[in-house]
Amino acid sequence: MAAKVYGDIEWGLSAEDGMYVQSYDFTYTAQELYIADEDGDDVSGAIFNPSGSFALNGFKKTSGTQMEPKLGAAMTLANDEESESFVDGTLSSAKALVTSVKRGLKTRDAASLDVSGSWKPQLGSLV
Repeated sequence: MAAKVYGDIEWGLSAEDGMYVQSYDFTYTAQELYIADEDGDDVSGAIFNPSGSFALNGFKKTSGTQMEPKLGAAMTLANDEESESFVDGTLSSAKALVTSVKRGLKTRDAASLDVSGSWKPQLGSLV
């Protein structure tokens, strides 16, 4: 049964190809540089090089399209609709890069799949 949502909240996740996502975390960050005067007080600074990291946690599908993440490969994320609202100048061709894949197998549970990586909004298309 689909959830009946009351009030003004965002509910649930978009489906990712090849896995049943149970949680999705995305963190946006930028580098900082501050310049101090002779008294040690920060008097100038810059925020630059925005980036992000993502983590998907869920279960691997066994039929239909299956997620087979490869380390270093680009990945399009269905749940990353809001990155442009956090980072000015995001290129439409920016992709998430897979840096970690974790598989979990248990005797009385479904096979789990965790995929994480980084996102560089200025990197552009990958060959």
